[in-house]
Amino acid sequence: MKQSSQKGLTMIELLVVIGILAVCSVGATAVLAKSRARSVLSTEASRFADTLLETQHMAITAQQGKTWAISCSGSTWQRYGYTEEIPDPTPEIHTFDGRMHCTASAPEIRFHKLTGMPESPITFTLSLDGTAVISVSQVGTVTVTQ
Repeated sequence: MKQSSQKGLTMIELLVVIGILAVCSVGATAVLAKSRARSVLSTEASRFADTLLETQHMAITAQQGKTWAISCSGSTWQRYGYTEEIPDPTPEIHTFDGRMHCTASAPEIRFHKLTGMPESPITFTLSLDGTAVISVSQVGTVTVTQ
């Protein structure tokens, strides 16, 4: 009786290995995409909180002699100054990264000139496969929770 001395994998074994690798790569891609979305959300929330603090500082130092405000809607946010209760005709308009969406509990937050105190507390919610909440308290404290 002759014994076969061929070494290697059969076609079925090779197809099974390829199938297992394909399933693993699909799962890894989904996890990485979600992780990237959380990273983008965290970065944008941090940037927006820094922008709120910067705007508050602009009001405290009475930059350009104005009261400063921020509003957000959808994928954009705006920063503008007020002179005698009249908003600037040309606000700074910025866009969030990717599919980010912003909602606010009030139309805007306005920081008073020289004190930096907000007119009222506000909550901004950023959404992208999860949410980040940026709150500005009555005394002007900015906090981020995810």
